[in-house]
Amino acid sequence: MFDRLARHAPTVELADIHRTKNPADQRAWQALRAGEPERAMAHYASRGQLHLSDTRDQAAEQAVQTWATLTNGRDIREVALIADAANTEIDRLNARAQHLRAERGELGHRELPLPGVHYGLREGDLIAFTAQHRPPGQPRVENGTRGQVSAIHERRVTVSLDGSQRKVQLAGEDLDSLRLAYAQHVYRQQGATVERSVVLTGGWQTSKETVYVEATRARHGTDWFIARDDLGTEGQDAACIRRLAQQMCNSRAQTPSLAHPELPDPGWAPSRSPLRLRSTLSPTRWLTRPPPRYTQPRHQSRTLSPCPIAPSPGPGGFDLRDPIWYDAALAHNLAHRLRAERRILWAPFEVPIVR
Repeated sequence: MFDRLARHAPTVELADIHRTKNPADQRAWQALRAGEPERAMAHYASRGQLHLSDTRDQAAEQAVQTWATLTNGRDIREVALIADAANTEIDRLNARAQHLRAERGELGHRELPLPGVHYGLREGDLIAFTAQHRPPGQPRVENGTRGQVSAIHERRVTVSLDGSQRKVQLAGEDLDSLRLAYAQHVYRQQGATVERSVVLTGGWQTSKETVYVEATRARHGTDWFIARDDLGTEGQDAACIRRLAQQMCNSRAQTPSLAHPELPDPGWAPSRSPLRLRSTLSPTRWLTRPPPRYTQPRHQSRTLSPCPIAPSPGPGGFDLRDPIWYDAALAHNLAHRLRAERRILWAPFEVPIVR
C-alpha cells in the first residue's frame, strides 16, 4: 500500500545507515537490502558471528546460551533474542531463557501459572501483551506493550509497564494476554534498537524481509544461529550456506488488493441488477398477492415491523428470510421496490410505506 501512496505524495528515501557506525556492518546491511545475502553472510562468517548446528534444537539452545552470556552484566533489554519460527518454538526459547535467569538468582521464587503455555510468571520476568487489556476505569493497554512483573500475588500479577510508571494488575482470563518477552518474533521487533541481537533463523519462514529486520536491530553486532538440517540433507549438504542465501532472497512481501486488476464477473447480467428487479420477478408472480382491503389516508405513513412468527413462503406473499433473498443488499432493494404495493409479509428491517 505504501508504494502506491508514494506515487501521489512527496517522499524521502533514506539511503544512509545511522543505527550502526561500523562500516563493515553497514555494507552487510546494504547487501541484504540489495538482495545479495551471500555477501552479508560472508561478512558475519568472517567475524565468527555465523554459527551452524546440526539440528534446530541444538541451534536454539546455542542461541539461548549466547543470549544468556551477553545479558550477564548488561541490561537485559539491550540484547534481543529474535526468531522467525512458530509461536511454539518462541515459547520454548522463552522458557529456557527464564530458567537461565532463575539459575542466576535474578527472579523471584513464587510462580503464577499462565494458561496455554508450559511456563509461569515470576517476579522480575519481562513480559509482553499479546492482546489489548482493558482494566476497568483505566486507559487500555495496547497489544505489544512490554513491561516487567513487579509482584506475584495469590491469583494475580502486578506488571510495571515500560516507558511509564504505570502499574496494572491482571488475574483470571486476563492472564491469557501475557507472554514472556525474552524471545520475540521478528515482526514484533520491527522498529526496535538494541546493543546486541541473537537471531535464530534458516527455517521455511526465512525471507528477504525478515532477514533485513533481524540484521538491523543491533548497534554493535548480530549473531546468527542456523541449523544444517533446515538447509541440506541430514545436515551434510556442503552447499548449505548457498541454500541459506537462496532462502534469504525469497520475498514474502504482501501486496494490497488494489494492486490486482478487477476481473469481470462472468455470471453477472443486467437482469440481475437490483435497479431492474421488477423484470426478474415475473417468474415469481405466484408469490405475490393483491393489496389488502385496508386503505390508509394519504397524509399518514405506515411502518411494517418484523412479525415474530412469519408465515412460510408460499402463495400468500414474499418472505425475505427465504434463502433466495438471503443477500441483505438484494433484500433491501426488493423491499423498497415492493413497498408501494404492500406485498411484503415479513422483512428483516422496518420498511416505510407511504400512501
